[in-house]
Parts: sequence; C-alpha cells; structure tokens
Amino acid sequence: MTGILKVDTIQKNDGTVPTLADLGISNEVPRFEVRLNQDQTGITDMTTFVVPFNVTDIDTETGFDGDRTYTIQVAGTYLLHASALLYGNEGKNRDSHLGILKSTDGGSSYSSIANDGSRHGGTYDQTSQTHNVIVMHQFDVGDKIQVWSMVNTGDSSGWRVQASSSPIVNYGIGWIDNGTRYTRFSGLKIA
Repeated sequence: MTGILKVDTIQKNDGTVPTLADLGISNEVPRFEVRLNQDQTGITDMTTFVVPFNVTDIDTETGFDGDRTYTIQVAGTYLLHASALLYGNEGKNRDSHLGILKSTDGGSSYSSIANDGSRHGGTYDQTSQTHNVIVMHQFDVGDKIQVWSMVNTGDSSGWRVQASSSPIVNYGIGWIDNGTRYTRFSGLKIA
C-alpha cells in the first residue's frame, strides 16, 4: 500500500484519511469493571464462594460472562482490583478472605494470584470486613479470572457478601452520602 504524506495530511490511495485502526493503532485500552448489586446471603460457614458479579459497567473486550468469570481477550499485563464487604451473620466474622484466582486450563482449576485476609478471633470478632486486593499480573488470551471469598464465623452461622453500604452515614463530621459499591472487580491492561 502506498500513500501520500503531506505536511498537514496523511492520505490513503483512495484519497481518504486513514483511521487509527488503518494504521494498526488502537485507542481502546482493554478494561473491565463489574459489580454486585444484590447481597448474596445464606452462604455456609467456611465455604469458599465465587462472587457473582451481576452488573457490567465497563467491558471493552466482552470478556465477562455476566456472572462469575472474566476471560482475557488480549494478552498482556493487567492491573486488577477486587473489593468485597463480607458480613458474618449474628455479628460474627472471625476470619475472612478475598482472593483473585486465575485458570490457564479453561476453568477446570484455579490458583490464587493475590489475596487479602484478616483474623479477628475470640471476643474480638467483627461484624464485617471490607477486603481489597490489588495486583499486576501477566495473562495470556483465554486465561480466566474469578474472585473468591470465605468467612469463618466462629460459630457455624452463615455469612453474606454485601453489595453496597447504607446510603447515609454520620462520621462525626456531618452526614456523608456513602452509597458506595463495596463489592466490585476491575481490570486494566497496562502493558
């Protein structure tokens, strides 16, 4: 393919101006952001639970299956962030964990690439814990990613994944609209 390079214009053979795609340049960086908009309740104590994100806010490569799994469509290094608010029923959250897991075999098995956990123990049990996991990781096309969670209530009661906080909270400095979406998962290709 030949073209004419002018001082103020790049022109294709047919006289049209090339697009970024014509030049092999993409201005669309692969990225996704999904969230949970409904609490997941009645989860059995000490059970590993794959968080079912049911709202897709951004998915430039259509890699999210609309429920639990994101499949990498463009290989590269991604910056990932997962957060979740984990509640123990009856005010019991002795241990809680959140992790980002990867499968390289089509989803048959997963291994942890990053996690966050906390132990409260004894009389210091917490009602809830918000966990955040941030990691940079190299992925190949077809790799699958999920977010897993677990709570040990200390008394075998169940637990839940909270979608968001209450809309108004008083932090002693005035009322703040805190309609935060606690449980979310996002990724951005950075290299």
